[in-house]
Amino acid sequence: MRKLGQRTTVMMARGAALRQREAPTETRSLEAAPVARVDLHWNVTSAVLEAWAQLEAMAPCSIYQTRAWLLPWTRMLGQKAGLKPFYVIARGDADQPLALLCLGLRRIGPFKIAAFLGGKDSNFNLPLVRPGLDFDPETWHALLLDAANLMGRDRPCAFLLQNQPAEWSGQANSLARLTAQPSPNVALGTTLTPVAETFFAEKLSKATRKKLRRKETRLAARGPLTYRTPATAHETAAILDAFFAQKTSRFRAQNIVSGFDDPAMRRFIEAASVPGAHGTGIELHALYSGGTVVAVYGGGMHRGCWSGMFNSFDASADIARSSPGDLLLMAIMAKQCAAGTKHFDLGIGEARYKATFCGDVIPLFDSFVALTPMGRVFLLIEAIALRTKSGIKSHHALFHLARRLQASWHQRKTRP
Repeated sequence: MRKLGQRTTVMMARGAALRQREAPTETRSLEAAPVARVDLHWNVTSAVLEAWAQLEAMAPCSIYQTRAWLLPWTRMLGQKAGLKPFYVIARGDADQPLALLCLGLRRIGPFKIAAFLGGKDSNFNLPLVRPGLDFDPETWHALLLDAANLMGRDRPCAFLLQNQPAEWSGQANSLARLTAQPSPNVALGTTLTPVAETFFAEKLSKATRKKLRRKETRLAARGPLTYRTPATAHETAAILDAFFAQKTSRFRAQNIVSGFDDPAMRRFIEAASVPGAHGTGIELHALYSGGTVVAVYGGGMHRGCWSGMFNSFDASADIARSSPGDLLLMAIMAKQCAAGTKHFDLGIGEARYKATFCGDVIPLFDSFVALTPMGRVFLLIEAIALRTKSGIKSHHALFHLARRLQASWHQRKTRP
């Protein structure tokens, strides 16, 4: 497979997302969604959990739509993100759940907006839709309008549904048929092979693989290399201690604003990484050199797709030169190959290591539904802002200038 440069990746993502929107959705094998009623819940009731469990088990969705990931996020981070959660269930004649939307209300200036729960921490947002049903634009509009009307004084002026994949698990995302435009964000993924060595031979040249083996040997000289997932609460705490120390140190050195300084972020990761009644939302993976954690990765698995969420590495010069992050990522990918995992993604954002191992673009789009004249004004402003952001991201010089200006502004703001 041809490897993609970062700029090529961005431009291909824009074109792919546009083509997805322009292409007619295949509906011949689908049944029109027989929505009998729409239910609105402000809390996670037993009815919500029952519908969620049914749809999560069958609907094309990512780890970010699972109860194991989204419920801890809502408890720990939802309020900090300014979101008031609510849950919309479309039901059929026999009362079976046909679709579920996990959403939140937020205020942006004078505007009250409905958006997906998960905020910036969710790389992919999707509705949970029963397979085999065709939710056409008219059905989606009616569903969202019914939900808004049930909200009374909390009624939003618009729905802004961002960072949605055009398709998931081979099924088109029908929300793309609403008014939408390509997202400024880019996500990267790949298809794994059963044999890890075959996969890495496709992704890396012989010279690169040889260089990585030398780095592994050099790092092992400091102390035996061990790749582990935590088995106890004590080990989980030690890995998270290392992760937050590495992550916050690196961000501060680069003057990057980060949510990892917030204790609520740690509480969320801890809660999501503990196996519970709804499964595990986050898996922690660590690479040790001797007794020292030199790299950490967090991700999650749902129905044959492993999604990377966050990572860190020890930036000490003698350790960083051995690329511990790359070595850990390769260990995780090798494990997933052996387990028969089909799809692997590294989420939103461009980086050298992402393009190296995950060269497939996952097109994302943002969809818009205005309910009032104020909503139309907001969505017009937001659409222009998102297109401007998209243009800046696709122009490397402008993008790096924007990053430098942001870092400079943050440095002045935090200066005593």
